[in-house]
Amino acid sequence: ADADRILLSGGTYRLTLAGGGENDAATGDLDIKKDVEILGLGANLTRIDAQGMGEQPIQSSNPGTDLVLRKLAFQHSDTGALSLGIGTQLIEDCEVRDNGTGASHIAILGSIGSVLTMRRTTVAGNTGTGVQLLQQAASLENVTISGNGASELLVALAVGFSCTHCTIADPADSDAEVTVFDSTLELANTIVAGDCVLGSGGAIDSLGGNVESAGHTCPFDQASDTVDVTSGALALGVLADNGGPGGTRTHLPAAASAADGAASDALCLPSDQRGVVRETNCESGAVERTTAVIPSFLFVDDFLQGGTGAWSLTVP
Repeated sequence: ADADRILLSGGTYRLTLAGGGENDAATGDLDIKKDVEILGLGANLTRIDAQGMGEQPIQSSNPGTDLVLRKLAFQHSDTGALSLGIGTQLIEDCEVRDNGTGASHIAILGSIGSVLTMRRTTVAGNTGTGVQLLQQAASLENVTISGNGASELLVALAVGFSCTHCTIADPADSDAEVTVFDSTLELANTIVAGDCVLGSGGAIDSLGGNVESAGHTCPFDQASDTVDVTSGALALGVLADNGGPGGTRTHLPAAASAADGAASDALCLPSDQRGVVRETNCESGAVERTTAVIPSFLFVDDFLQGGTGAWSLTVP
């Protein structure tokens, strides 16, 4: 009856009970029925793989349920990855990647009564929309949404939404990166590499420090916003492991990127997606280019892993 914590070691956890249509985790997805936290070692180390299962790995829809996911990767589902509703969810230091087999498969679906907080998380390479939020509240901080098959972020009928220091990027496809209906999105210190589309009742409230490339489709109207930035001037690096104990991939800007110093200092978060301290010339987007020490770890599996081949480093 009380809240539980599930601790997972490094490795790939394959979900193999294929099937669907029930809500007791007998087959298919893992149905969250009570308050629970699932904690791994890092998105690059602890992977929940749902290939061939026929459903998304996680579904949480019981009223009043609290779900916490930390330091995990959710990958290779035939459909979406996380279906969230009614309860309260916290997703930190996770990566949701390479899920779905078609454009209708949504990587993270939040709906009706969900209160979602995402921090230091990457949603990338999924075949459909990266994050779709319907009739709910959500707060995103230091989040990368990149290279998904449809919109990176779609929000409709949200009761509250804010995104601070996010990198939303996929200018290569024809879909809008940010799509909004009957909602107002508050964006601060965020990079949109692509287009915004505002449907009926849709609005974006810029709090400042935002960067759009390569056009000016997002209504970024604050003095500290920067628009019409060419992709060359934005100079985002490819999605890669740029360090940090969470193990999520990020787009590291080049040294001369237009994102450098573009953020509003008043809204600058103390650290970036990797846990690196942000400097005084705070950068827009999820990751800071800095000379500060990037946090890392010496042991992969607590202090029980004696084989140095499994260590991330052998010299402190």
